[in-house]
Amino acid sequence: MAEDRPRKKEKTRAWRGPLLAAKVLYWLIFAVSLVIVVGYWHFARPPVVDRQTSAPAVEEENAAPPEAGEPPRPSVPPVADQGRTYKDQCYTFLVMGMDAGNGNTDTIMVATYDVPGKHVGVVSVPRDTLMDVPRTVKKINAAHGVGGVDEVKEELSGLLGFPIDYYMTVDLKGLRTLVDALGGVDFDVPVNMNYDDPIQDLHIHLDKGMQHLNGAQALQLARFRSGYANADIGRIQTQQKLLVALAKKLVSWNSVTRVNEFLDIFADNVETDLSVRELGFFALSALELDLDADISFGVLPGDGMVTYKGIKYYYQLYPQQTLDLLNDLGMSPYRDALTAQDLNIFQVQ
Repeated sequence: MAEDRPRKKEKTRAWRGPLLAAKVLYWLIFAVSLVIVVGYWHFARPPVVDRQTSAPAVEEENAAPPEAGEPPRPSVPPVADQGRTYKDQCYTFLVMGMDAGNGNTDTIMVATYDVPGKHVGVVSVPRDTLMDVPRTVKKINAAHGVGGVDEVKEELSGLLGFPIDYYMTVDLKGLRTLVDALGGVDFDVPVNMNYDDPIQDLHIHLDKGMQHLNGAQALQLARFRSGYANADIGRIQTQQKLLVALAKKLVSWNSVTRVNEFLDIFADNVETDLSVRELGFFALSALELDLDADISFGVLPGDGMVTYKGIKYYYQLYPQQTLDLLNDLGMSPYRDALTAQDLNIFQVQ
């Protein structure tokens, strides 16, 4: 059963600053703890990425034809363009929170980490984002169910105009486990939250206002979106604030000293193609970041009220604003900025 959606069209805004600092710090603590425990500090080395094979260009003649009644599709930008020069030690990541039981991605983020430049740019991709793909349901959160992580990486690489090097998938149950391990978290719930979906066994009942949340309640908070005026964008903002609250508890001395417990949570709930050595390199590098100044975060700007071929509530991106945001956040792993020709933003006409 689908959640209710807003009836008012509303443009999104881009945010800068330490909005994702909490999440980055969360991974940092786990990575540093992992490196310490297994004794890999002295093995940490910069990863070497073969980007010509990690995100191959798609030739126009091999692309799937448009469906009947669709406008012609532009060719997919060559994200592995051999004519472009990459920044040294600049890496891109896909981070996904997995929806319980249905194979869809509930939370999607792409990050670029310029290690020598000491900067992290992170963009959140609304899960209903309209994609230039041949399947019937063209929302990005359906990509994982179609072809797993590789499909999500390929589609987002085409959309954003650069290859994605690594990934992390996070089981959202891990959030519940983490909050309980921390003894709960104090949080100011922004709106009354009441939603029931027996099909998903999803039941959300939280009152507005400051309260102490246990793990199950924190997971309800993170998943709720039907009561926000701006739907998924409102939920992203609430998730960010929750991560900030969790970070404050994670960095406390009582939490950091419980390394083994948090390592178990990480191992049970996170899947990644990063090796221990690579985790060690990124952990050591991230220790030099100023979490207030060196991390920028944004949400792809668009209109979430678009209907296409009878399917409602697509999130159609604003091309120029999207391009400006990606360059403002420093998302390009190239030495030059992204251009409009790099992006593959599908527009309903």
